[in-house]
Amino acid sequence: MEYFRLGDSLVDVKRCKITRNEKVISVEPKVMDMLRLLCEHLGEVVSQQRLHETLWPGTTFNNSSILRCISLLRKALGEKASNSSIIITHPKRGYSIDIPIEAINDKSKKENNRYKKISVIAPLLITLCLLGLYFIQIMDVSNKPQSYSLTPLTSNSNNEYLPSYSSNGSYIAFVRESDSGQQHIIVKNLITESEILINGIFSNIKSLSWAYQDNGLTLVYKRGKMNHIALYAFNPISKKMTQESQLLFTSVDDIISRVEWISDNEFVIAVKSKGKDFSIIKRNLSKNSTEILYQYTAPLLEIIDIALSEDKQNLAIAVSEKANLYRIDLYDLISSNRRKLIHIDNGIHSLSWQPSNESLLISSREKLFNISLDGKIAQIPFSNYKIVTNAFYAKNSNKILMELANYDIDILEFKPEEQQKLTKVIDTEALDVLPLYSPSAKRFVYQTSRRGFPQLIINEAGREQVLFINPEHEELFGFTWSPDGNKVALATTSQLYIFDANTALELTKEALEYKIYIRDWFNKDHALLVNLIKDGMPKPAKLYLESRKIETLADMIASCSALDLNDNIYFNNNNQIFKIDNNKLISKLWYAENGHVENILITDKNALIEVNLGDNNKLWVVDLKSSLSKQVYQDLDSKLMISDITQNEEVIMFHSPLSAKKEIALLTMEYKY
Repeated sequence: MEYFRLGDSLVDVKRCKITRNEKVISVEPKVMDMLRLLCEHLGEVVSQQRLHETLWPGTTFNNSSILRCISLLRKALGEKASNSSIIITHPKRGYSIDIPIEAINDKSKKENNRYKKISVIAPLLITLCLLGLYFIQIMDVSNKPQSYSLTPLTSNSNNEYLPSYSSNGSYIAFVRESDSGQQHIIVKNLITESEILINGIFSNIKSLSWAYQDNGLTLVYKRGKMNHIALYAFNPISKKMTQESQLLFTSVDDIISRVEWISDNEFVIAVKSKGKDFSIIKRNLSKNSTEILYQYTAPLLEIIDIALSEDKQNLAIAVSEKANLYRIDLYDLISSNRRKLIHIDNGIHSLSWQPSNESLLISSREKLFNISLDGKIAQIPFSNYKIVTNAFYAKNSNKILMELANYDIDILEFKPEEQQKLTKVIDTEALDVLPLYSPSAKRFVYQTSRRGFPQLIINEAGREQVLFINPEHEELFGFTWSPDGNKVALATTSQLYIFDANTALELTKEALEYKIYIRDWFNKDHALLVNLIKDGMPKPAKLYLESRKIETLADMIASCSALDLNDNIYFNNNNQIFKIDNNKLISKLWYAENGHVENILITDKNALIEVNLGDNNKLWVVDLKSSLSKQVYQDLDSKLMISDITQNEEVIMFHSPLSAKKEIALLTMEYKY
């Protein structure tokens, strides 16, 4: 079988070419040999050992060559390792191809080529095609839009967010925040541009949505320890909003979604219980009853957003499964059945329905996507570099209301012995985070989002060099310096990279078969300290760089893992700091009596531990030998987040608190027929 169709790709084995979406991709002969071998054993799991013996006979087994070929194959077939449907990975067993293969025989291929060369009928075919396109344009009103325009609706310099479209498209409601942080609810007439201000000053509004048939605004807010849902009635004839609210629901559980109305006396919401379970509940106002429709209890699984279809039959649920893996579920309100629709990388910020109920709209970072009900995804190609949240279609489907945000975190330096003030070393209008000193402390590497997606940059005395451009816009999962300071290791969603820190050359790029987060580089072994994510649970592990073997160091959930100069390992488990020595003995170093451990930094003598207490952070120094501890740097801003410290403890790196500039915009899609 020299020529066949695999999924949406045409494979030409002899010429080592794969054609997909009219794009021809040339692959190496060894890569094509691997594809042919997998196809010859369709539906079977082919072990790595067999792949190696067949493709590299007489050589010492090394799975890195296999991983490289699999990675190149998936890229040519338009797939990612995290969500591959053609080449399936079977952990510790091998790989398989399970989808059907359509053979294309040489005769039909030659016939096709012969007819392509018939020039006599070519002009007629072209004419017919042009006529066909013309009639499609004048008859098909479902054409894709040919232009997009993004118009700001924000009318003042304050933050404006949580926009909500009325069903008739005449009004939007949103929250406007004053400089002091007070929140005001605004209703804006999109025709006259007049505004209605609802009396009342709020400080913790969580969501805002129109009630059933636009008869009011539903507000979710938190006051003290209680969560509340209130209704402000709206009269569309007089165009007036009542200034007194009606309390609809109160709960100690955290309400994490907007209110979705089924009828004028029933609505659904998503809640997070104190036990950290996530539930979809239905509230009936006339019966004063509450019913749990569906509950998510799996560890680390969280509901992000919900959206009710216009026909009130289906509820879409955006769920975070584990590190950088998200999915959308569909729950049928009539049959009570739930099905998984699609898995998505790189986050879901908001979720809503297209008015025809034929597709969903999601925002992810700076992008918008339509998702059909059979799980097909298509990006809406408008130009934007800000984070998109709370995106909703207008009733006629040619406009999308959205919230745009610029988030900013700066990097600051502090020298305790000099008692100097914090100095900004990186100050851009972007998320600049996770600065990490080189072993010599003469330079540092950090992650930035100034181009709208994460990249790595090395800074030395103010001079910057981009280390990782991130052409595929992947999530970054940790990075670290080599002990000599000449290399940087980086993990992304699906790849392990090693760079020359002096030249920014890529030395290694290999596909990862497992999720890891890089924490440190061992001093004595050519290996990385990582958090290995298994079943959504991070555990401390050692990744050997030569063999790519990974060894779990403790069967315990771990965060903030770090090494000292002797390669003793420290990690946080349930606010207890544990140590694993060189003999693999585990002992407890310290316990945070209050709050949550956010970071652990190890120096020559001490552990510097950041503990979050909700509204502020505290820093503790723990002696690595005696385990004695004391609170330090109490005069600093308690909202700062620590990132790194030099081995001699002379300089400390901090993040500034997150700041945001939010605005409301309208995306108009213009159709030309």
